[in-house]
Amino acid sequence: MNPEQYIDHKNEEKPFNLLEISLTSEKNLETLKRQISPLLGEEATEQCVFVLNSMAADDYRNHCKDATQEFGRKLAENFGGEESFFDLAPPCRYSDTRSNSSLNKVNYSGKYHSVGLIEFKVPDKKPFSIIFDLTYGVVSGNKNQDKILVIQTPESGEKVMEVLKEHYGGKWSRSFFFNKENGNFVFCEE
Repeated sequence: MNPEQYIDHKNEEKPFNLLEISLTSEKNLETLKRQISPLLGEEATEQCVFVLNSMAADDYRNHCKDATQEFGRKLAENFGGEESFFDLAPPCRYSDTRSNSSLNKVNYSGKYHSVGLIEFKVPDKKPFSIIFDLTYGVVSGNKNQDKILVIQTPESGEKVMEVLKEHYGGKWSRSFFFNKENGNFVFCEE
């Protein structure tokens, strides 16, 4: 798949949008900004992309949990301003969401895979979610550590787990929630 390609997988049952990008491509990051800015607002989008860009140099090639949790921590930091992504974005929660089985739809046979899930609850609007797979290049067999996958869906709650299952296969659940107050991840008991 072309890294700049935006794939629309909308249907009545499982609406979601995929965007596969390289973190080292300014063109790809601009495409991401255009896709999420209408949902998050300009300042939150800039902060999110700044954080993603800061992670491009880090080597998380085979460490999806580390990448997912570091992304959550960095979203809580005040990069280049006085407010963090969580301060600027609509009300949301961040979780380390995992599949503890092989992902047959992307031919990944590892023991588990972890993605960052941000679930937004905007007053007077339908909830929505954005999923960040920060090690997608390795999981998809591409071996490009800078390639990530962003999944945008108008779903929340358990329906997000179905979106993940639809794309990757496997069985998904939230493993850890990010506590914005103390910067730690806490075990999910759902």
